[in-house]
Amino acid sequence: MKDAVPTRIESPRRGYKIAEAARYMGVSPWFVELKIRSGELPALRLCRHYTILKEDMDNFLDTRRNDFFRRTEAASGKCPQNEKVKHGNSSND
Repeated sequence: MKDAVPTRIESPRRGYKIAEAARYMGVSPWFVELKIRSGELPALRLCRHYTILKEDMDNFLDTRRNDFFRRTEAASGKCPQNEKVKHGNSSND
């Protein structure tokens, strides 16, 4: 007998509920809901529930990361991404 063929088509997931989005982003569900209500994180309201798209979460996180680096650069006068890291066991020290 041949192996059974799955009838369900697997596709990449796009939409997440608040708790799932919080786990994906590494924050609390309260934070996600706060950002949705403030308009900083786009979400679809379907019936009584919010659905957050993966690309919106990624854009939100990328924007926050870029803002962090700009603030850090402005405060120190340097760009932390371009600084060379010195290692204690280097022979050039």
